Amino acid sequence: MKNMFHLPEQVDMAIAILEENGYEAYIVGGCVRDLIIGVTPKDYDIASNALPSEVMYVFRKYRIIETGLKHGTVTVILQHMPIEITTYRIDGNYSDNRHPDNVDFTKSLSEDLKRRDFTMNAIAYNHKKGMIDIYGGKWDIENKIIRCVGNAEERFAEDALRILRAARFSSTLNFEIEKQTSGSMKKCCGLLQNIAKERINVELSKLLCGVGVRMVLLNFMDVIATFIPEIMSLTEFDIAHAANVINNTPDVLNLRLCALFHDISGKMARDILTRLKFDKATIKSVYMLVLYHDMKIELNASSLKRWLNKLSEAVVRDIITLKKAEMLAQSSDNSFGIQHLDELIDLLDRIIKEQECYTIQNLAINGNDLIELGILEGKEVGNALNYLLNCVIDNNNLNTKQNLTYLILQKSTVSN
Repeated sequence: MKNMFHLPEQVDMAIAILEENGYEAYIVGGCVRDLIIGVTPKDYDIASNALPSEVMYVFRKYRIIETGLKHGTVTVILQHMPIEITTYRIDGNYSDNRHPDNVDFTKSLSEDLKRRDFTMNAIAYNHKKGMIDIYGGKWDIENKIIRCVGNAEERFAEDALRILRAARFSSTLNFEIEKQTSGSMKKCCGLLQNIAKERINVELSKLLCGVGVRMVLLNFMDVIATFIPEIMSLTEFDIAHAANVINNTPDVLNLRLCALFHDISGKMARDILTRLKFDKATIKSVYMLVLYHDMKIELNASSLKRWLNKLSEAVVRDIITLKKAEMLAQSSDNSFGIQHLDELIDLLDRIIKEQECYTIQNLAINGNDLIELGILEGKEVGNALNYLLNCVIDNNNLNTKQNLTYLILQKSTVSN
């Protein structure tokens, strides 16, 4: 079927310019997959039988970025939109299980599609010829199936990251992985040890935030254990519990990482995330959440404000969210516990809205004020501020300079 997709003007322009100069041009890969699914692509890749030098000549009047000439890719900027145009190619050997040692350019679209990872990513399209779907990718997309192009073991041996990409697509698209592909993922997963940790980080992060994450974790935890071997210390029950907790957690990365690691130690979680090159903010957040996710929070303002002082508002909110996810994972009929957590959130919202004091910085008096009273010095000042904070946490109405001055003078008189 021709003209089945509406493409951005810049993409139509790029294809038209190549065709007017005697070359073939198709959108390929993820953008075609997304259009079939009904999702607007984030970017568009074009494949053509034009060599890189010919692409640069054809688009000589436009801004060109020579991003990947070695692999046949030229980026052309059309009306502020970057479009990658890659020459049809045949990949050489993958000695590092990640990148081809060399590429040979070809005039055959079918040869180019043959080298791609999954059938859903091996579809080409333009308005004149319609869809070129040699491997049944459209059928697989419509039936929510992930299947390798050709021999799955060969595809994974070429680029081991495809193993994790298959799991990530299964999670984010909520697709099922075809049996042969699934079996080859498990058979070849040891090759993931050859993949840069930064690349694993990206795929794992997307996988964990996918709508189908639960089934992926249940089915492929042995694959994930290739780069997180610590997970194998968990029992099948623990793994199933972690998958259920994640399934009830909002798709926010630090929360889902904590849900994955919440039954191991905070230090172990920190070591894993450091090894996988996560950023410092994420590592710190997950460490704190794992460390404190079991803490008891009483339903009263004083208790909650003491936790806010110790951990911060963001961490306390995340912990309550995780507690709710864990309750839902344990039982669908836990209305009393869920109500308690909902009331905690209401109380937290009130404390924040009314700007109740729970940190020394928000006291109506400071260290200099206390020193000026002439009765305190050195460490006594810090101890006094902590004393006043405790008083204010129990009674926010005390947080005026007059009241706090009176309290510290009274305490000093009693002490003397």
